[in-house]
Amino acid sequence: MKWPHLTADAQADGTDDLSFRATVRHQMSADGPARLTLAVANESTQSVLIDTGVPEPFDELVSCSGPSRLFLAPIVDTYGITGPADQWMVPDAPVDECWRFDGPIVKGDTGLSYGVGPGEVRGREHVPLELDGEACFPSGTYRFESTASLRIGDPDGEKREAGEVTLWVELTAKR
Repeated sequence: MKWPHLTADAQADGTDDLSFRATVRHQMSADGPARLTLAVANESTQSVLIDTGVPEPFDELVSCSGPSRLFLAPIVDTYGITGPADQWMVPDAPVDECWRFDGPIVKGDTGLSYGVGPGEVRGREHVPLELDGEACFPSGTYRFESTASLRIGDPDGEKREAGEVTLWVELTAKR
């Protein structure tokens, strides 16, 4: 089985105060799925407050375009529990030689605000998993997009609205 090689690109459109990064940490193999880190970085000299959904920093977990549909399973440390909190989302082994997600995707309307200090980077690891039954990471580019509102200023004091920012990630699979 030849596993696809993944590359990632990301950007924050609509602001100079924030950058958005995607880094592939591990390629997929028979031993484990791919892992990537998505992170926002504050490029300004003031704190940035980001209003988004859960999980931060990126809450749109299903690809909006691409040759098939992918799910970015977030690796979460729910309520400070130590250990893998992603056990129910990330399979122990590939199914039909493919890392797939076959459970329900539950996404609430919960909003979250979090601060990122000047020069600070905040991120989370994700595992890309195939959602389509017949496909298995066909070659091509998969896009994910999320919109967040920004406020700039002291986290405990005055803040000015800085508008909306679109965070996007593109994963490219090559076989």
